[in-house]
Amino acid sequence: MQGVSINIFVKTGKKVKGTNAEVFHKDLYGSREHKYDWLKTASFQSIDWSQVKYSEPYFFFVPKDFSAQDKYEKGFKLDELFVNNVSGIKTSNDTVNVWDTREEVEVMVEDLLNLSQEDFRTKYHAGNDTRDWSVERARADVSEAKDNGSFRIEPVQYRPFDTKFIVYTGRTNGIVARPRYRSLAPMLHRMNSAICTIRINRDYRFTVMAVNGLADKTLLSSKDDINLFPLYSTGGAGRNMFENEGLIPNYDSKVVESIDRTLGEETKPQELFDYIYAVLHSPKYRETYKEFLKIDFPRIPYPTDKDQYHRLVALGAELRKLHLMEGTQNWERRITFPVPGENIVETLKYQDGKVLINDTQYFDGVSELAWNFFIGGYQPAQKWLKDRRGRNLDYKDILHYGRIIYTLEETSRIMQEIDKIIQF
Repeated sequence: MQGVSINIFVKTGKKVKGTNAEVFHKDLYGSREHKYDWLKTASFQSIDWSQVKYSEPYFFFVPKDFSAQDKYEKGFKLDELFVNNVSGIKTSNDTVNVWDTREEVEVMVEDLLNLSQEDFRTKYHAGNDTRDWSVERARADVSEAKDNGSFRIEPVQYRPFDTKFIVYTGRTNGIVARPRYRSLAPMLHRMNSAICTIRINRDYRFTVMAVNGLADKTLLSSKDDINLFPLYSTGGAGRNMFENEGLIPNYDSKVVESIDRTLGEETKPQELFDYIYAVLHSPKYRETYKEFLKIDFPRIPYPTDKDQYHRLVALGAELRKLHLMEGTQNWERRITFPVPGENIVETLKYQDGKVLINDTQYFDGVSELAWNFFIGGYQPAQKWLKDRRGRNLDYKDILHYGRIIYTLEETSRIMQEIDKIIQF
C-alpha cells in the first residue's frame, strides 16, 4: 500500500520581515482509486491538516522527529574528525575494467594493447566511447603506465564481500574514469583501512562498512555513492601516488585532544576507529538518529566513560575484522554444500534453511536472518550468488559463501551486544 503526502503553504499576504509561511501536511494511504476519490471530494476546510514545525537549517516540509537534535549535535561529525574523505572510484566501463582474477586482467590488457579498437570493443562489449572513457584513452593510459612504472593490478572492494581486480594507473579518464588518485593513495597501503558509508534517501537502512584497499563508488548501493574515511593519510603530497610515503593518522587533532581529556589517556588511532565503527552499528543509535542520518554525515557521541569506551572498541574491532574477513581460517563452518554436481548457479531459491542454486544442489544451514540481511542497498547472501548466475562455483567460492553467511550472522549478534553497552 502506497502513501501520498499533501502539503499546503499559507501566507497572509502581508510581508513581514523575518517571518516564513506556515506549512500544513496530510498523509493519505490506500489504493490509487481511493486517493483519487478522496481528492475529488475533499475541501481545504474538511481536511484534518497537521502543522509542520520546520526549523533551520533544513526546513523540511514533512513532519520529522528532531526531538534528539540537541543531544545529537553535541557529537563530532565524521568529516570533522577525518581530515580527508573521498568517494569511491568510478570505473565507468565495467565490462572492460572489472575482473574476478588478476589473470583475467592481464589477458584484457594484452588485448587492449594489441587488438584493433573495433575488435577489442566487440570482444569486451565495450560500447560506445563517452566523455569519461574511450578505448583510445584506455590504451594510451595503460601503455604510458607500463612505460613509466605506474601500471598496477589492484584489488577493489566491488560489492559487499566481493573483491574484484582492476588496472589502476592513477590517471583520470584513462582506463579508469575517476581513480581519485590523490585522495585514495593512502588506501594502497595494506595496513590502512577506511570506514565506508552512504547517506540513504530511500527505505533501506543506514549503512557503514569497513574496507581496506580501493573501493568502488557503488560498493553499498547502485544508486548512492560511498564516502571513504581512511584511518591513515600519507604524510606527503607528492604527485607520484606510488611513492612509499609514510602514514599518519587522518584525524583532526582538536577532536582527538578533546577525547583524550575526557578519557584521561592518549587516544590510539585504531581504537578510535573501532569505537566509531561500533557506534555506527548500534541499532539503537540508528533508530534514535534515523532522521539525521538521512541528511548528512553521521555525528558520533563523544565517549565519556573509559570502561564503556574500551568495551565498544573491542566490539568494533571484532566487527571490523569480520567485515575485512581477517582470520577466516579460524572461523566456524556453519553451512554445508552436500550434493555433488556441476555447481552451476541457476535459479536461486531459499527454503527451510537451504539456498538452492539449481534443481539438485544447495547450501544448507543458511539462516533466514543471513539470507535477508541488508548492507546498504544489497542483500549480500543473495547478491553474491545472483552475480554468479550461469557460472560454476569452485571450492574457493563455496568456502567464501559460507564465510559471507558467518559474517552476516555474527554482525547481527555483535550489533545486539553493542546495544547492551551503548547509552544515549
